[in-house]
Amino acid sequence: MYAQDIEVKKFEPLEKDQTAALSPRKDINGVTCGLVKVALKEPGARFERSMMGDV
Repeated sequence: MYAQDIEVKKFEPLEKDQTAALSPRKDINGVTCGLVKVALKEPGARFERSMMGDV
């Protein structure tokens, strides 16, 4: 699968998720970044790694 074949079906906040608070990341300017989690239903789909490093 290539990125051009992916379609966003739903975008919603995860109100109780604490990942960003427990593992904050800073951008190249030293400002705390937002967090976007991606869930894929495609079997075997994976990401090589995060641009900001693994959480």
